[in-house]
Amino acid sequence: MPVAPTMRVFLRKTLSDADDPLPVRLQTRNATAYPLEVSEVAVTVGPYTYYLEDLRWDLTPGETRNVDIELLVPPTSAPLDLKIAAVSGQVRPLVEPGNQLARRVAWSLNRALSAKRSAAPPLNVFLSRSLSEEDRNVGEEVVRALLRWLLHPSTVGVPERVSDNRVAERVRDQIAASDGVIIIATPRYIDTAGRVHTFEYAHAEAAVAFAKEKPILIVRPQGCRLTSFLKALEDGGHCSIVDVTEADFADPSDLLVKLQMGLHWFRSLARATRKKNQWHKASRWLAGGTILALGALGGYYIGKGGGVGSA
Repeated sequence: MPVAPTMRVFLRKTLSDADDPLPVRLQTRNATAYPLEVSEVAVTVGPYTYYLEDLRWDLTPGETRNVDIELLVPPTSAPLDLKIAAVSGQVRPLVEPGNQLARRVAWSLNRALSAKRSAAPPLNVFLSRSLSEEDRNVGEEVVRALLRWLLHPSTVGVPERVSDNRVAERVRDQIAASDGVIIIATPRYIDTAGRVHTFEYAHAEAAVAFAKEKPILIVRPQGCRLTSFLKALEDGGHCSIVDVTEADFADPSDLLVKLQMGLHWFRSLARATRKKNQWHKASRWLAGGTILALGALGGYYIGKGGGVGSA
């Protein structure tokens, strides 16, 4: 008797926005005479494989179930067909405790499953990070992950050094020109109570970002405690936080998986921030042009009135 359920995969053909998650429906039917458990589902889309470790469902005999998932696929700078290459999972018959009949099953895809996705705009990010030698590798790993999500980072002091009397204005200007701010809160010192804190500049740069209404994402390595202004941002719900471990930095694919939810959230807000800023600039140009036009028109009529009076 077969252990695997029959499975069909459905996919919306066109995504409405370049940053939309990929909506996938997994339909499973249990044609066996005993209940089944489906778990450890993996879906491969292009070069990315998503291991859905928290996804698990049971099927009674004869039951058909639809499970809807959304995959956060990094955006691309050119239009692309996102193609599902493989779907697999672990199937276990629920006949008795501790049975060893569970096995990995790869479901065949009856047809090519792909969705059209438009090109996404690259976004500019101010990346607040420690430049100390022990933290440099952490920063570079995050930079690589950001570039995969079309987020172009800039950091004061990278690549060229900035004199101390120019740092403050550089921070202000780069944050103002960015679409959002990402902070890597690497540990810097331990206080008398044994609590680990991040570097001081992170608080100052976060304050500038908040004042300029930029979206803020904090990457918090394991064991680092947010205090002062960063803690105020967390408590007020003014930022998103992604917790990572040393092991994540050792494996770029693990780091990308850990960051994907935060980076998807960040891109959505950063794009909205850019549109708002563009609208404000257009409004100022329109208002300035209107004032100039009214001034010129008023001058014309004043000049015309003066000419009539002198006659």
